[in-house]
Amino acid sequence: MSPQLDDIAFRAKAQPAARFTALAHHLAAELLEDTWQSLNHRGAPGLSGETMETYGRQRRRRIAALVSRLKDHAYRVPPVRRVYIPKPDSRRRDGPSAYWRWRTACYKRRSSTC
Repeated sequence: MSPQLDDIAFRAKAQPAARFTALAHHLAAELLEDTWQSLNHRGAPGLSGETMETYGRQRRRRIAALVSRLKDHAYRVPPVRRVYIPKPDSRRRDGPSAYWRWRTACYKRRSSTC
């Protein structure tokens, strides 16, 4: 973990009621790549129609671009449209895009290490 993240983790434990904002620029390429590897790559395509396999073919370029935007504070969260995937027993399940699954997993992984 980087010294900045160590400091944030220390403050978070010392001040449980504190709120932290704009932490995305602390996500490093290694964390993003490790998180990508830990995802289930067999899921159905999301709203964009892109599968995890096709998204993953360009992941190194996409990770580099994302890290650059995060460091420059130029990253903006894309809007998410909820889509439901019908299931055989008449239930419905959310269907996030490959990017959204990856980004959410990164945040969960980052927060679990702090």
